[in-house]
Amino acid sequence: MADQLCGSAVIGEGRFGCNHFEWQPEDPAPVLGFNHMKERMIMVMGFQFWKQTAALAAASFLALAIGGEALAWESTKVYYNNQGQLQYAVDSDANRIVDFSYAGYHRGERDIPDSSAISPVLNVSPVTGDNTTALQQALNTVAAWPLNANGIRGVVLLAAGDYPVHGTLRINASGVILKGAGFDDDPALNTVLRRPLLTTTNKNPVLVAGGNLSSNWSGGDTPQNRRDITSSIVSVCNRSFTVASTAGLAAGDNIIIKHPSTQAWIDSVGGGGTAGDPSWTVDSLPLVFNRYITGISGNTVTIDAPLTNKLNRSLSQSYLYKYDRAGLLTEIGVENLQITIDTASPTSENHAEDALVFNTVEDSWVNRVKVKHFVNKGIVLQTSSRVTVQNSYSVEPHSKDEGGRRYNFGVESGQLNLFVNNLAQQGRHSYFGNGATWDSGNVFLDNTAKDSYDVSEPHRKWGHGFLYDNHKELDLRGTNKIVLGLYNRGDYGTSHGWSAANSVLWNCDVGKGKAIIEHPPTAENYAIGCKGNISGTGGPFRSVIPTTTGFIEGTGQTQLSIPSLYRVQLAERLGYTYPAVADAFVRAGSFSATNYGSAASMELKNSDNSKYDRDIYLKLDYTGYSRGQIGKAYLMFYVDYSEPKQPLSFYGLANDNWSEDTITWDTAPSAAGAIVTGTVEVSATGWYSVDVTDYIKSQTDKMASFKVTDRSQANVLARISSKESTAYGKPFLVISPQ
Repeated sequence: MADQLCGSAVIGEGRFGCNHFEWQPEDPAPVLGFNHMKERMIMVMGFQFWKQTAALAAASFLALAIGGEALAWESTKVYYNNQGQLQYAVDSDANRIVDFSYAGYHRGERDIPDSSAISPVLNVSPVTGDNTTALQQALNTVAAWPLNANGIRGVVLLAAGDYPVHGTLRINASGVILKGAGFDDDPALNTVLRRPLLTTTNKNPVLVAGGNLSSNWSGGDTPQNRRDITSSIVSVCNRSFTVASTAGLAAGDNIIIKHPSTQAWIDSVGGGGTAGDPSWTVDSLPLVFNRYITGISGNTVTIDAPLTNKLNRSLSQSYLYKYDRAGLLTEIGVENLQITIDTASPTSENHAEDALVFNTVEDSWVNRVKVKHFVNKGIVLQTSSRVTVQNSYSVEPHSKDEGGRRYNFGVESGQLNLFVNNLAQQGRHSYFGNGATWDSGNVFLDNTAKDSYDVSEPHRKWGHGFLYDNHKELDLRGTNKIVLGLYNRGDYGTSHGWSAANSVLWNCDVGKGKAIIEHPPTAENYAIGCKGNISGTGGPFRSVIPTTTGFIEGTGQTQLSIPSLYRVQLAERLGYTYPAVADAFVRAGSFSATNYGSAASMELKNSDNSKYDRDIYLKLDYTGYSRGQIGKAYLMFYVDYSEPKQPLSFYGLANDNWSEDTITWDTAPSAAGAIVTGTVEVSATGWYSVDVTDYIKSQTDKMASFKVTDRSQANVLARISSKESTAYGKPFLVISPQ
């Protein structure tokens, strides 16, 4: 006997898909779960009475789900389709979520260089007294060495020790890596660059890397070098458009795209939404994009990374020009050291304002650096693109708790930069953008803010295309403060107005704080799958402008099918997704010698009578993954049928020696010694994911086999779509280098 009740009920931002029931003759009598109740009522009470009773049972079941059951939850704005491909919804204003995967060192397409394998190396030890001259001489020495094929000159390797630095150190050439022995506090084991408290105050940064121009990529913007963009609209995330002439342009050219801030554009965004402050002014806030040409066909130009804001020719005539790259430096690395600033007290300000500044830099990195006791900025990227800042600490700022202070990690005219796995402490703006319309495409991934005084945000004047992905707040100073903001800042500062557009909070946890998401004119902001107080109604200028709520969904969901937006976007773009090469389910009892390798749907069940049990086996081949680093790995699978609350356990096996054409319950590989990768509770149809990072990292042959089982003994059935399915997506592995 088989029966099927199909329907879809929306619960807040969650969804239930079709629930199916299948009772096979060998199965025990169904007694648990809503579908089992339904089957028994059909048999005993008749269809009409069942419909009424089932409706009540369904209502009770759905109410239980609202109470916190983990569901397969996907955003309506970006999600996997049935074939396992990312899909994006576009609203009536042609707004959509940006593809953020181009952020980071070489657009995320290369690993940061392994400095331990780079030569030549200049070894340096601390000297007595001020080390500024000795360290600068070492940096200048390596700066004079020739570039290798990868654009690297060599490494200045600092021994452990305390290095008093009275002045400012400058890395003033491409291809120079400054590396220490460690970034913790003990100078006996680590490298500490220390600005002492001097009789004559030096408020300049301790270390500056780059060209020191702060040009906002303006070099080359002359009338004769401009090419008008003739497309009437270039929508968010587009990479192609037409120009008046492609003469003199070629693939590989570094270009700047500029959308001037005309009065018409300013009017379209409500004057900037500045509340009582003056409106934004003509030519003060152009939308600027630093890009490379990847192709030319006729008058159509294709660029390397998508736009993060719409270009509307009816509001402003956009154009492009070839960037002259004057003063731009590349392939600079700062690693494995600490920068600390001596101060008179935790609230004093008579000391260095900034610790580490990257200025006019591209394709560079900061890794394992700790900065302490700055007034204004800890680690900041100015007029910089495609820089990765990772595994670093910006902590214990020493200053008053006032404006213009305690900016831990961020950008000022920064584009396509990636901040990943960092810790900010006691910040007013822990993770920020402060370059107005020149800021775009920046990603903050897996970062933590602790003891926050104020909000992480694009800070002012239309920063666009920011992603906060898996951001976490800990130990907030006070309660219910705004700690993440994509909103209107009105007359804060100097006419800050709309600070963010086309920006996203994804799977963030605001702890005891709150996030405010507001809808800017002509654009959108999003908060998807976040935890805590996520609102569009608590903005500081909502009653003045007035503002409306941005797009918010999935608040409180604990089981997102896409755990990290940046990672799945990067994996899909670079081809780091690996479908199952073998999959099958096996069945106990009288079917223990039967092979189900050709089934389109794989069954899972665990009964109090083991002869009815069914397990699933998956094999995935990722030998095509050539990157040296694995940041995260997710196993994605599509549940095409599930009964309520079924916990699936995933075991990473040591044995890949099985075939889907021959595997049975009797011949299946043992799970002895298997790595338990996690448990996922399935309660509805849809895509699910499980983090299998540690297991994938352990497989030196780049082959992965999983046993999937249900140990609940609840007599419930789930089915996972197999690689043979034509209706739903096959299981696949997602690997992200970050």
